[in-house]
Amino acid sequence: MDKERFIEIAENVKNGVASRVEIELYLSYLEQFNQKASSSTEIKRDDQTYNVIKSNLYNIIHSKDPHTFTLSVRTSISIAATILVLFFISLYQIKNIHRSADKHVGQGVVLAKSRHTSGSLTLANGSVIELGDIKNSTNNISGIKVSNLGNGSFKYDIENIEFEGENIIRTALGQQIQVQLVDGSKIWLNAGTSLKYDTKMYRQSSTRSVEINGEAYFEIAKNPQRPFIVKTGSQKITVLGTHFNVCAYNNELGERTTLLEGSVSISSGKDILFLKPGEQVSVDRQTIKKIKVNAESFVAWKDGMFSFNEDNLADIMKRISRWYDIDVIFQGADPNSHFGGTISRYENLEKVLERLELTGGVSFKVEGRKVYVRK
Repeated sequence: MDKERFIEIAENVKNGVASRVEIELYLSYLEQFNQKASSSTEIKRDDQTYNVIKSNLYNIIHSKDPHTFTLSVRTSISIAATILVLFFISLYQIKNIHRSADKHVGQGVVLAKSRHTSGSLTLANGSVIELGDIKNSTNNISGIKVSNLGNGSFKYDIENIEFEGENIIRTALGQQIQVQLVDGSKIWLNAGTSLKYDTKMYRQSSTRSVEINGEAYFEIAKNPQRPFIVKTGSQKITVLGTHFNVCAYNNELGERTTLLEGSVSISSGKDILFLKPGEQVSVDRQTIKKIKVNAESFVAWKDGMFSFNEDNLADIMKRISRWYDIDVIFQGADPNSHFGGTISRYENLEKVLERLELTGGVSFKVEGRKVYVRK
């Protein structure tokens, strides 16, 4: 999570308009700030105010009414009175916190062991650029210029390209990166994802087109004259400029497109649906349907969080397996049981599994890279 996003979330919390996901993200970072403050000789700790704000926020998250997250007037005043102390701590610490988190962007952790943060770019001539090897500099290969912007972000540009054709950006299991394409569009790739596009078509045709296998969050640069098209195995998504998330792994039956801002049209076979913010389209082999959702929970991964919104255990374990690069084996646990909650993706695997066990109804046994899911 970058500093601007954190400040935005902190303001929403202070003003009583934060969503559940934003509150949970804030709590996660609040706990990190408090831990750093506890070991700092330069920051005066205020445990009482920290515990008050933490308690109030936890009460909101676990409210009986799942649709009501607005802070009460009294709680808002309490938070507004104490948030300055915590906010100054955040300003002092956020650079170090952010750097610490950035070390883990795209890594995933298995039993507390960090993995290499990277991604790769395959050019039309077959050359492969390992993005993790580009250290605060720019590589120019065959007319493709890739710059490391820091914080797990890379900028892609084209200068006198030698080989026009298909380029592929990939993340392995346990990796996550952000790329900025030549038109200024930003795309976050989740673990085990590939983004494919033709360099000539992308720059010169009347549309900007990419293909996705996996999960990606898109912030598309507006250009009414050149619509942006995302193709998956089962759908085509057409946008002019908007923010949305696509989850479309080839090894899963269904695909989901979730809209956060703007509007998109989705076609699958003969069906065409239009989305508004807060809506999601699910496509499988036989059906296509549109529902209202808490859109932010579906992009929490971009900010380094697992967010489970009464999701079934089978889906949860798929997400965990992709991030930590493990094999999941069910032994008696009901894959259709449902769980909710939020936890940082930068925690080690054991802590994530412990949090799931605390909800009851499931236990885990870890043997190497295999995780057995039991009652």
